[in-house]
Amino acid sequence: MRYSFVTIDVFTERRFCGNQLAVFPEAKGLSGEQMQALAGEFGYAESTFVLPAKEQGNDAQVRIFTPVKELGFAGHPNIGTAAVLHGLGRVGDEVQFEEGAGLVPLKREEDGSWFLDAPQALQRFGQVEKDLAARSIGLEVEDVCEELFAPAVASTGNPFLFVEVATEEALLRAEPEVSLHREFEGYLGVYVFLRKATEEGHAVRTRMFAPAAGVYEDAATGSAALTLGGLLAEATGIAETVIQQGLEMGRPSTLVTRQVLEEGKAVRCSVGGKSVVMFEGSVEV
Repeated sequence: MRYSFVTIDVFTERRFCGNQLAVFPEAKGLSGEQMQALAGEFGYAESTFVLPAKEQGNDAQVRIFTPVKELGFAGHPNIGTAAVLHGLGRVGDEVQFEEGAGLVPLKREEDGSWFLDAPQALQRFGQVEKDLAARSIGLEVEDVCEELFAPAVASTGNPFLFVEVATEEALLRAEPEVSLHREFEGYLGVYVFLRKATEEGHAVRTRMFAPAAGVYEDAATGSAALTLGGLLAEATGIAETVIQQGLEMGRPSTLVTRQVLEEGKAVRCSVGGKSVVMFEGSVEV
């Protein structure tokens, strides 16, 4: 069988920037093992495989794979898959995907950006010792900042460890301690961030490391941005955050997060951005 694919750069307006994604728009007939093998062959942070929806009223079932494992949800794969299917005329300006973590609704805005709502409410799973958090990203304890909250694990569909650093120099110096990450259980990776307050809201630079998931560093992590946006909104009351990621990798990405707050709690978290199609082709399996 021959299967077509489209690759797309997500959370960017420029080719060769953002986060790469391979999309298989017609994946019916592929086994999970074949999907995993194809994702590993591409080697992108994630690849997606589009299947017919199981429930009437939904647009598609989407399975998401890193080079080494399947995920129940991820951010840039949803944005990119929606953009690809829209470009093929398969969906309109509003879609809803079925995924392991739940239903994922997305909406296209006039400028071509796609925004998705998190499939789960913001959840906190407790704090992590400052020393352990620092060692996991190759930093010293004094590099870790606790201005808004101590290092903590939280999720809106994928759990991450969130670590605020004190300086840009520390952000640049961060790198994953691979052996330590392999021992971590209960979260996908570490989302390191540096926050600078502006009159408009937050200006945040981030990096994400998930070597245990086959992603040494990620250029743009929508599912982590969703949760960070919620955490920042609850801590400050500011409902929108613009995140820059991927600069250190030479793949600058821009992610916009929006939160709805009720009584100080983030009851809905959204993330969005633009995408640019790169390659189209097919593979025989």
